[in-house]
Order: sequence, then C-alpha cells, then structure tokens
Amino acid sequence: MENINFLALIAGAVVPMVIGFIWYGPIFGKAWQNSLGMSDEDVQSGNMPVIFGISFLVAMVFSYYLYRYVGYHPEEEQTFTHSAFHGAQIALMTAVPVLISNSLFEKKNWTNILINASYWTLTFAIIGGVMSLFY
Repeated sequence: MENINFLALIAGAVVPMVIGFIWYGPIFGKAWQNSLGMSDEDVQSGNMPVIFGISFLVAMVFSYYLYRYVGYHPEEEQTFTHSAFHGAQIALMTAVPVLISNSLFEKKNWTNILINASYWTLTFAIIGGVMSLFY
C-alpha cells in the first residue's frame, strides 16, 4: 500500500470549510436560509464544534478517495484541471444524485437542492485539483 500524504488529506478537508464559509455566507447564505425557513439564530444553534469536527472528518474521507483517484492516473494527467474535472465528475455521479434523492424525500425545495448540489460539485472539483498538487 502506498504511503498516504496526510498533509494532502488535511488540505483537502479544509476546502469544504473555506468554500462553505463563502458559499453559505455572502454568496448564497440568505437564499439558503430562506430555502429552509431558518433564522440567523437557527443557523448559529447546535453544537458547532461537533458539527465542524465531524464535517472535517467526513471531508478527510472523500479527500482520501480523491487523493487515491488522482494517484491512479499517469503523472502527466495529474494536473489541477484534470483532477478537478474528475472531482466534479465524481460529485455529479455520486454525491449529487444522493443529495437530490434525500432532499426530495425531506421535502426540500429546488432552491435548496441547487445551492447544495452546486456547492458539492464545486467543492469536489477543488479538492480533486488540490490533491493533484501533492503528487
């Protein structure tokens, strides 16, 4: 088994946090809150250390997957653009369909679904690209 570059996994796991801060903040924050009927207080409620901690661990899991995926490609294909393409492709073929299915059963509206689906597509793409920087 190949050695795992834990710095790559940590870097990949930071990506959803950074993009999420921007995506669910100044870009789509109010639209996302409105799509769920949430107030500012609702957003701030909950155990934030646990929420962010578990989110970071989950991000480490898909960073590992994308790290391994990028590593299976020939060295000349381990570019940011090529790896970002595969990250987006994986999101569109796995994460987004699951998200849509769950959201429909949870009676979420299409604004919410599109905000979340586009976030995860962009996030997986950037993580894929970041993983290429570690090969």
